[in-house]
Amino acid sequence: AGVPATYEALAGLPPEAVLAARDVTGAGGSPFGPVVDGELVTGPPWAGMAGPAARGVELICGFTHEEYRGLAPGGPPAGADPAAAAASFGLDADAVPTYGLAHPGAGDAELFTVLMSDALVRMPTTWTAEAHARAGGRTWLYDFTWKGPALGAAHGVDVPFTFGDGHSRFAARLLGSPPPAGFAELSERVRRAWTSFAATGDPGWPRFDLDQRRTRLWDLPPADVAYPLADFRRIWGRPPQR
Repeated sequence: AGVPATYEALAGLPPEAVLAARDVTGAGGSPFGPVVDGELVTGPPWAGMAGPAARGVELICGFTHEEYRGLAPGGPPAGADPAAAAASFGLDADAVPTYGLAHPGAGDAELFTVLMSDALVRMPTTWTAEAHARAGGRTWLYDFTWKGPALGAAHGVDVPFTFGDGHSRFAARLLGSPPPAGFAELSERVRRAWTSFAATGDPGWPRFDLDQRRTRLWDLPPADVAYPLADFRRIWGRPPQR
């Protein structure tokens, strides 16, 4: 943008200049997002959840099972290398073989998708749930595993279910048009859970804790299971604090 990376400098730009700078980046998805600056955002969510204030907060957090498919709807970049991606996140050399054992016959593009789903959403969400539960908060975790016909269980596929609208342009991109059979039933179950949580502080499935680690799988029928990504969670180790 041609100005210092400060709030004051950016605030002085006209909106058109900010949008022009965004377009130059060529970033996939949105280039906007929170930045840990040590002042306004002092750390990642799981670090903020570690304090005593978390005990008085009820928290639902979750992810779709194939997050990266919605974050990069065109698919992984050409020549995507899961080993290089794993190394860039500081993972051990056995990370990709472990992912491969869990997905027999998967090629590099599919393993890259799974690993990036963990890096961008699934592990950060898990770390947040763990930190909140460890601090004594009442925590619920879910994995939205229902797969749409276009992008599978992609980032955003849960949104039409949450609002009970399977006919918007957004929904059609993920669900097809008309939405598949079962949409209305699963949407009703999801909305009942969210409204129950808003009204009572309990969405109606077992809480997540550091012992049983119970997780809701959103599909038809829904299921409550032990945390489904345990092997991958071990790969990632301790969450970063910055």
